[in-house]
Amino acid sequence: MPTVRTPSEYPGYDEIISKPSFLDFLRPIATTLLPANGRYLVVATIMLLSFLQFGAVPWKAVSGSLAAYGLMVLPLGTRYIERAALLLFAFALAGWLDLIPGRYLNMIEARIDFVLSKCL
Repeated sequence: MPTVRTPSEYPGYDEIISKPSFLDFLRPIATTLLPANGRYLVVATIMLLSFLQFGAVPWKAVSGSLAAYGLMVLPLGTRYIERAALLLFAFALAGWLDLIPGRYLNMIEARIDFVLSKCL
């Protein structure tokens, strides 16, 4: 019957474990920018998809969702941004499913483009 070796029995294992790695360098940055539950990333992704659904230019959509993510990481209006993202996603989903008449969808798209052009 073959014997099972523990990781510490392999040659060079202690040197690999004891050296600081690049991931150890990034750990404080990652814990600051990425919350444990990932809720902020989900909200930013929902905003990104909603902006793209309404026909925003991709760099404006990415910039808008990154700005929302930054405001949520800094505790500035987290609940309001989450509610706005859900409302925006509901309108985007309704527009995608053709539940909103065309003239209202055009008004929403024009308003989102206006807001993104003034903010970015």
